[in-house]
Amino acid sequence: MGLGQFASSSISCPQCCQRHHRNGQIGYYHQLLAAVLVYPDQKQVLPLFPEAITHQDGDSKNDCELNASKRLIKPLREAFPSWPIRVVEDSLFANGPHVKLLKELNIGYIISVKPEGQESLFEEVKDRFFKHETEEFEVLGDDKIVRGYRWINEIPLNKSYPDLRVNFLDYWEIRDGKEFNFSWITEIPLTKSNVEFVMRGGRSRWHIENQTFNTLKNQSMSLNTTSDMVNSI
Repeated sequence: MGLGQFASSSISCPQCCQRHHRNGQIGYYHQLLAAVLVYPDQKQVLPLFPEAITHQDGDSKNDCELNASKRLIKPLREAFPSWPIRVVEDSLFANGPHVKLLKELNIGYIISVKPEGQESLFEEVKDRFFKHETEEFEVLGDDKIVRGYRWINEIPLNKSYPDLRVNFLDYWEIRDGKEFNFSWITEIPLTKSNVEFVMRGGRSRWHIENQTFNTLKNQSMSLNTTSDMVNSI
């Protein structure tokens, strides 16, 4: 979960990150990255392990969510060495160094991916689809919603990390004549019996927006929220 804590054009400190605007003005800000416990069948969430996104000593560039995640994930695993942790993250984290770090720490993952951000991955899936190497099925629920699943195991993450293999799940819903699509990568070997579970795990990331951010807004806390980041289930 990424959370904006402070923003100003006149007040700053040595740890502030900076935004340089076109009008020449400099904006100063602080953000926070936090792991949040979520579960598909539970609306309640439990924030823990905050990590400040601030200007780091000796660095000339702004701190960022990816750098903060490196500082957050290792202590998280050290604090819970026997937990079967699985992170649910947005597409920013679908990159080779981050996935390799998760594997090294024995942390599972369900990470959202998008065609515009992971082009080579989707090209690989498309190629495998036309070779009839993917599996898929659709079901019509009692709620009149069509739910479809397409998956393939053990494909390269991207061209830069061809030896880093991931499992890909594409999910779609058709309701009221409209189609909605979602895709993830995971270390979980995908089968017909577990793709619904993985889908629900991936979509539970929205509990962060719905429960955490809405709670902050309803309590009138003046915090500027950004996209959610590292969330463990």
